[in-house]
Amino acid sequence: MPRTPDFETSSLGHLDEIYRVAYSLLPNQASAQSAVERTYLEADRKGAPPAGISTRVWLLSILIRTIRRSPARWFSLPLRKGEVDPVFRALQKVPFREAAAVVLSDAMDLSGEDMAAILQTSAGTIAACLARARRILAANLTHYAKRESCVAAV
Repeated sequence: MPRTPDFETSSLGHLDEIYRVAYSLLPNQASAQSAVERTYLEADRKGAPPAGISTRVWLLSILIRTIRRSPARWFSLPLRKGEVDPVFRALQKVPFREAAAVVLSDAMDLSGEDMAAILQTSAGTIAACLARARRILAANLTHYAKRESCVAAV
């Protein structure tokens, strides 16, 4: 499918958002930048999103596939060097699809329909993924939240 100047402009308009998602799911800037670069190279190769799919959703779905195909899976990588990031550490304990759903929902404010398209599943599965991910995150962040006085001790 041929590219148009409008497509090129609109796809570059999503660059910061695509990077934020990549950085949320990968351990460092270099990995995130590499994933974004591969995402845009694949988008350039394909030319434009299929009819009926927004550029934003299409680019995010390419990014998620790019991360999944990565030889070094995100969840097997160490924490960002020099950082103590309990949320990222807890997110590493969540299966990839569930972690991606949380990032797309809570950080990017995407609809269930858009998340289902990006993760290539149903809206019902997205709801189940979010529930599982939030249970795992809550279990792994409760101690930290209590220590930081974010929640009252129970």
